[in-house]
Amino acid sequence: MFKKCLLVLLFISSISFWQAPLVVAKGETTLVLYDSLAKQNVTDGNVDLLLRMLASYGQIVRISDMREKLDTSSVDHIIVIQNKAKPIQPEVSEKLQKYGKKILFIGQTPPGWARKQLGNLQMQISDTAISVRTKEALQSEPLLLGKLQLIKQTSAEKIGELTADDGTKFPYAVRNNKLSYASFLVKDSLSEFALLEVLNDFYGAGKTGQPYVVIRDVNPFVDFGMVQKTADAFNEAGIPFIVSAGPVFENMNLKAAKNYAELLQYVETRGGSIVLNAPVVTFGESKKGELTDVMTTSVQFFAQNEIAPLGISAEAYWQTDKVYQKEGLAPFSSAILFPNQNIIYTDETKETNAFTSALFYLDGKRYEKWAQAANETPFNVDTALGFSLFKNEKELQETVSWLRQMPIQDYTNLPHTVQTEKDTITAQNGFLSVNGKEITPADQFLNVKVKKNQPQEASLNEFFSVQSKVLTVIICVTLFIFVILFVIGYRAYRKKYVK
Repeated sequence: MFKKCLLVLLFISSISFWQAPLVVAKGETTLVLYDSLAKQNVTDGNVDLLLRMLASYGQIVRISDMREKLDTSSVDHIIVIQNKAKPIQPEVSEKLQKYGKKILFIGQTPPGWARKQLGNLQMQISDTAISVRTKEALQSEPLLLGKLQLIKQTSAEKIGELTADDGTKFPYAVRNNKLSYASFLVKDSLSEFALLEVLNDFYGAGKTGQPYVVIRDVNPFVDFGMVQKTADAFNEAGIPFIVSAGPVFENMNLKAAKNYAELLQYVETRGGSIVLNAPVVTFGESKKGELTDVMTTSVQFFAQNEIAPLGISAEAYWQTDKVYQKEGLAPFSSAILFPNQNIIYTDETKETNAFTSALFYLDGKRYEKWAQAANETPFNVDTALGFSLFKNEKELQETVSWLRQMPIQDYTNLPHTVQTEKDTITAQNGFLSVNGKEITPADQFLNVKVKKNQPQEASLNEFFSVQSKVLTVIICVTLFIFVILFVIGYRAYRKKYVK
């Protein structure tokens, strides 16, 4: 099921049927009601995006298509995403009107009763380019989003600002008592930040979020030298950072695995925090307990090497799969949920779990384009600005220079708990503990033997060198046999026709 991130053809050797206790925040429940996933529309992916946002607010989320029977029982909030111009069905609208708790409408024109409660909300259809501005001093480039329903007039409280290409300004969202409305949500646009501002108000979040930095795509196959240079550059600039590190769950005594462990130890000594990146799913089948064993062994590998993974990073769809929830996410109280790239379910579910801490992931380079004054820009929720492992030193130094302007926070200062059958890892106020033993990265420095100028074997050069030699021998032997058979056949052919 899982693509091995350390060795080709690695597979688990034993199956553990122990299930880790689910560590969740005592979150409220939000019902997300949608009319379409808009696969062929500019709003494609906005439901998945919303789920990642809600995870950052500690919400347990129920997902429901409007065509299904609407059940509003035991939910604390409702968010309605309208990606179609078609009005909400009367029976659904009636149930929403009777709900009596907070409702947020996103997208097309909300029902008449909602517009009335939202200060006699009047809408205007527009197909011009729109730029988004938030109170966080973020300004987007003009967006061509097709026909949009914009807020023309209302007496309700306004949130955010949209500017048409002719200079006309519109509110991005409005709020009145228990009802809120936001004009649109489009992934990879500043509407992400604009909606977070609305959600902060919707959930009554009292505190401002903090920025963090996460470096992605670190695994045993990458350029170790670039990982070291990245750690050094961030450390010298005084910028705390997180590394999303690929798992190791078998053949842990090989030199390649040991080199990888030393690399991650080095990262910790340079002020880096580690989160365990989920194994890559290749097809949607799994034996019971298989993923539990993978995660337990992966955490154990880190723990045995005095590396403290503080949480898990995974594509967001892991939250909507029963197996991934129970066996993969269960040991972790903290998570960073990446945008979905390749969704492969094992057992899809319509209800997510909740984390104590779930940083909202945002592409760092995209955010840099939006930020006018990075050092003055507050965040609505704790946010992980993400960067793939840098390709060269120039790219690294440019990023570090920009991040110096920002108040990047240390991930170890947040509370974290990782609990498996074999290991317990905690973090609180900067103190790390692995199985009851306090880990001080500074004390590990003398034990880390990673040499910057020494070629690394963590990319498994020896493994693939041996494999290549074996394949070469097989090919040569096959060609030799083929030549012999060809010669024999040719001689037989000549004898037949000469006679």
